Order: sequence, then structure tokens, then C-alpha cells
Amino acid sequence: MNPELLLAHFDRISDAPDAIPRIRRFVLDLAVRGELVRQDSNDEPATELLKRIQIEKDTLPSVFRPKQGAVPPIDAGEVPFELPHTWEWMRVGWGFQYDAGTKREPRELLPDRWLLELEDIEKDTSTLQTRLKVQDRDSRSTKSEFKAGDILYGKLRPYLNKVVVADESGYSTTEIVAIRPLVPLNTSYCCLAFRRPDFVEYVSRVGQGTKMPRLRTQDALVALFPLPPLAEQHRIVAKVDELMAVCDQLEIAQHDRENVRDLLAA
Repeated sequence: MNPELLLAHFDRISDAPDAIPRIRRFVLDLAVRGELVRQDSNDEPATELLKRIQIEKDTLPSVFRPKQGAVPPIDAGEVPFELPHTWEWMRVGWGFQYDAGTKREPRELLPDRWLLELEDIEKDTSTLQTRLKVQDRDSRSTKSEFKAGDILYGKLRPYLNKVVVADESGYSTTEIVAIRPLVPLNTSYCCLAFRRPDFVEYVSRVGQGTKMPRLRTQDALVALFPLPPLAEQHRIVAKVDELMAVCDQLEIAQHDRENVRDLLAA
């Protein structure tokens, strides 16, 4: 997809109140299916990443390894869609340390470090709206310490789709879990993959039946993750960034148009 095609889609649905969110979801869906950028036969296939992950898993301390049977093999019947031949499906608990943050009591928190709360992240877009330090908040509960590069996932009401990449170390509410790749991956790609439409549907389904649904650790560990070659991960992120910037411009234009329409109606 390119900006011109995106604009063509927008022309067809621009009067719908959720036009921009629908386009954003469409872009993410294409991205994780391998349909947003072309595959390159020179890319090292994702199977090599899986081999490196296995080597890394073998060296992990037992405390960081999921319990026996917690991450079962993938059955062909459970994959939601077909991936390009250079990609692989893997379970989150197989390729990532889930909830990797170290728990810290309030007295242990350094006052000049970042302290992230769920309300700081905008739903759906995952835009970081507020950045405060420990000294700026009255923190009286246990926090989770994360590292720069961790994927920070809001597990409380996960359908709100609050996922960011930490650009510096800090602390967060324990309702945000740090997800840490076992081998170097493009964490921006990982972030958008955790925001993809079929994953949102999955976490919404497994969290049904409770007033304040949370993504349980076991459900997170067995969740499926589409893994492209590392080089393609970078290309996907660049294309998604380009198209999301167009969405931002369309959103501003739509807002301005609605303001004019309201003024005329008044």
C-alpha cells in the first residue's frame, strides 16, 4: 500500500465517524500479513531467528523460562491466516520474556526516573500523551521496572490497545507488563504486531466475563506472533510510519471539516 491508495480508501469511507481508526487497523492488518511491503529473496528467513531464539532460550536461567507445557507447539489449525514463506508463527512465550520487569517497592524508586501509568497512553493509537517522573507522582504501590527497548503492554482492559516501546528505562504500574525479545528484533515492529486487529480480538475474547478484564499470563504466553525476517521488520515499520503520518494528516483535515460543518449548522 502507498499513500495514494490510502487516500483512495479514505474517499470511500470519509463520512464514517470511525474512518481514520478503520484505516489504521487496515494498515496494521496488512503489515502483519506480509502484504504491506514486498518480500526480498535476499532476506535471511525468520527460521534463522527461531534458531537463534532456541540457542538463547537454552542459556536462560530457569526463573525466566515458562513452566513445562506452558508454551505448547503450534497446531496448523489455530493460525488465523497464512504468512509469506519467509515468515514464521511463534508463540509469545517462546520468543519473548513476558512480564520481564523487576518488581520494586515505592521506597526503591529513583525520583528522577520515568513512571508510566496506563492513563498516559492513548487508547488504540498508543500515543504517549504524558511523561512524568517518580517525583511528579504520589506513588504508593509496587511498580515494575523496565528497560529501554522493552515493549510495554497494558494488560488491564487490553482491548484498549495500549502498547508502547520504552525509549528509556523507568517504572510502570504492574498493569503494564514489559515484554522483552530473547534475540534482537525490531521492537517497533513487535509493538505494532501486539496492536494488530486479530490480536486485539484474541485478548478481548479470552478476557470476557469479568468486569475489569486482564490478559492472563498463560493466555499471553500461548498467543501467536507473526515473525518476519529481521530486514523486512525494518521495512514494515518504515512503511507503517509513512502511512500513519498520512492518517494523522487526514484526521486533522477531517476535524477541520467537521468544525466548518458545525459552524455552518450553528
